[in-house]
Amino acid sequence: MSAEHVVKQVDLSADVGEDFLNDEGLVDRLLLPLLTSCHLSCGAHSGTSSTICQAIEIAIEHGVAIGAHPAYPDRVHGGRRTLNLPVPQLLDSLTTQILQLKDRIETAGAQLRHVKPHGALYHDLMLNPDLAYQFAESLVAIDAQLAWYGMAGSQLADVAHSTGLKFVHEVFIDRGYEQRTQLTPRTQPSALLTTQDQITRQIEGFLSGQVIDRYHQVHHIPVDSMCLHSDAPHAVRNLQIARELLKARCVTLHSPQ
Repeated sequence: MSAEHVVKQVDLSADVGEDFLNDEGLVDRLLLPLLTSCHLSCGAHSGTSSTICQAIEIAIEHGVAIGAHPAYPDRVHGGRRTLNLPVPQLLDSLTTQILQLKDRIETAGAQLRHVKPHGALYHDLMLNPDLAYQFAESLVAIDAQLAWYGMAGSQLADVAHSTGLKFVHEVFIDRGYEQRTQLTPRTQPSALLTTQDQITRQIEGFLSGQVIDRYHQVHHIPVDSMCLHSDAPHAVRNLQIARELLKARCVTLHSPQ
């Protein structure tokens, strides 16, 4: 792969406030100072009032842009399975989740900057253009200045732009790719990238605007934000590797908002 990278500025983000690890937000406290943006659980799929409020406080302290991370209301499965809810009911739930978090953030003296759907919802929006468009319209109704974080290179960018929303093309530092816009299912052994070499190769590809899927096919993608999962093995170490590599490549870290 060419040593010449095309990405000169990138956002570094993670999902926080979820407490999947039951560590009372310890990983969040270590991750947040290293980020430029965060996707904060709205509480529907995971997290507690304590972990959410703590994440808001730390994000503000370190100048991290805060986004809402709404999900299917399913704490039993952590928002990682599809719920066949009527669309109006689903959109009402998502709007309520975002508005409640928005109020918390504003009460703390900050601003909600973006929205990134969580888990199964993140992927279902790519499979259902009508639902994606209605979701985009619901974000505009909340705040037309919100950015929408979604899978890099997906058609969701066109949906977002059709409603006037900014779209942030997101790639994943710690996940394998099945194809250009599809992550490898977590049931597969190659779903999670855990070694320093794997993380480094993934980021080097992103810096060249590329992702290599598990079938060794190279896909060209836009890259605005690099994300990792706070509940992934060695999340803090992986984020430190990412920051050091990006610094060595003279890439500026900055939120897209």
